[in-house]
Amino acid sequence: MTLYALPLASVEQTLAVGDVVSRAVVGSATTDASGSYAISITNWSAVLSDADSNNIVNLELDAFSPAAQSEWAGFDFPRQVVTLSDGSLALAVADPDGNGGVDLTAQQANLNMTYVPRSPRPSCGIETLVADLGGKNSIVGAGYSKLAASPKISFTYGSGQESSLGVAIANSDGTWSAKGTVDRSSTDTQGWTTQNDSTFFKTEFRFGDFHEPCAPNRVRARFWMAGASHTSGSNGEFTVTNPADNCVHEDAGAPFTKKHESQYNYGGGVGIQTDIGIDLSVQTGWSPSDSLKMVAPSTTAVRLCGLSGPPANGPKKLQFIPLP
Repeated sequence: MTLYALPLASVEQTLAVGDVVSRAVVGSATTDASGSYAISITNWSAVLSDADSNNIVNLELDAFSPAAQSEWAGFDFPRQVVTLSDGSLALAVADPDGNGGVDLTAQQANLNMTYVPRSPRPSCGIETLVADLGGKNSIVGAGYSKLAASPKISFTYGSGQESSLGVAIANSDGTWSAKGTVDRSSTDTQGWTTQNDSTFFKTEFRFGDFHEPCAPNRVRARFWMAGASHTSGSNGEFTVTNPADNCVHEDAGAPFTKKHESQYNYGGGVGIQTDIGIDLSVQTGWSPSDSLKMVAPSTTAVRLCGLSGPPANGPKKLQFIPLP
């Protein structure tokens, strides 16, 4: 088992097809008789140099059997570098703004070994960008409405916002499976035009296809590109199960701005199906640098509801519904 730190988005942005990815080994382990293992960080300097402005580092795990006819598994995941009370460093569940506190729960890699026939087996560790897949629209925000009248819904994706995007690994039959995520942060601010119905707000991340001689190919996000597009429709609207606790009255024309969305995982939110046959997930909303503005229709009062809580208490989604 070898654990690598992936380079920063600013480094990945400079890669051309055929370039080797400058992954740094930051830990390793061998499974015991029961297949269990634990990896400790042995190269903190590499972890720190590959961490972004929110102290998020993307880690890539390679697991393989030593035989010439080998089995292999891979998994990608982000972690946040934190300093503990005794001054030592640790890797925590990513939470850039600190709202969730420090969670030191160890990452479970959920590995499924894949048979990769190689004779002799080539050495692992050298990963190359073999194809640039271009920018892929990815959902980074959403607002919902079940009103006959038209509200105003707008979104801003601010500088320093983190989004966690799915990683895909090739199967032996030519299909792809989602295996983990990488985090990429925004470097500037992107806005959208105001919408009048339920809307997914999308921006572009550039994806690449990466190859390692001893393993199947990986597809993952390289860096944020900016861009603004949207999709409207009822997909994503939800049934409010507890209006008394999760909804509030909003006068006609009243604005509400959510400065910090709770993290919501948009399954299939990355539009990459034409390249690999599946869409990947995207999760965003760790930082107050994004904002979702919901303005009630100018002609009627309504209720503004949150999924899993009232609007001001970290709900996963916001939606307008009519008054009872």
